[in-house]
Amino acid sequence: MEKIVTTLPSDTMGLTKLLPDYLVETTFKKLGDNSTQLEISHFYSSSKIKVKLLNIIIKPKVARETMGTLNAIKKSIENGN
Repeated sequence: MEKIVTTLPSDTMGLTKLLPDYLVETTFKKLGDNSTQLEISHFYSSSKIKVKLLNIIIKPKVARETMGTLNAIKKSIENGN
């Protein structure tokens, strides 16, 4: 299993001010000769009341964008790009 952890030191949208500990963990696990499992997880604490309110918007948006990323990777691999 291989793992990549990505942090955001700063951004132009102000996300790092709301979520200073936001990180993305990408894990690859070989399932067989022609199969790999890819998992993307997002982590952040939500102690501020603003973030707790924004979770209603943040979680579904992050889920959609993550699925879009996974689908794009899958399509690229299947097309041999």
